Amino acid sequence: MKNRTMWIGAVAVCVLSFSLGRVGAQEKEAPAGPPVAEWTKLTKEHEFLGKQVGTWDVAGRYWMAPGADPMVAKGVAEQQLVLGGRFLQQKFTLGMGGMSMEGLGYWGWDTVTDQWVMTWMDDHGPYLYIYRGTTEADGTHRMRGKEPHRVTGKPLIDAEFTMKWKNDDAFDMTVYMPDADGRKQRVAIMNYVRRKK
Repeated sequence: MKNRTMWIGAVAVCVLSFSLGRVGAQEKEAPAGPPVAEWTKLTKEHEFLGKQVGTWDVAGRYWMAPGADPMVAKGVAEQQLVLGGRFLQQKFTLGMGGMSMEGLGYWGWDTVTDQWVMTWMDDHGPYLYIYRGTTEADGTHRMRGKEPHRVTGKPLIDAEFTMKWKNDDAFDMTVYMPDADGRKQRVAIMNYVRRKK
């Protein structure tokens, strides 16, 4: 009986050793995964984001209706890099006609889709704005996304804005939205000027 128990134990050890050997061999033979590190590397676009760090004074004009006089607004944008330089965070405050707004945005370069990506949220509504875009030949950034209807919230409507740089310390953001007939209309211009240290 004792010999039989020892024999069964020896067989179990052999089977276990063989199984572990096969697992080890399979692990060694498994093909390597995709080069994950490649798409996580920072690019020249991320370097560009780094140049936007700082405090920016913002002067805005908003048109509530085509042909109407614009409302004037003033604000401040505090911008800093986050997540190892992969995104630019903007903390934004704005005052206009006795009203105020506080917003938070993130701007980055998506190396998977080769597009700019931007998100925005503010205290005027519980909606997360998401935009994607490209850089045009003259250096203008053009972003497109969906926004809630100003009054009803629905349906979502096409929105577009451009950022055109005057120099390293100044750029204009122009916002476009469709009118009642679906024609693209300029609804806001915001002039950003970097505050001197």
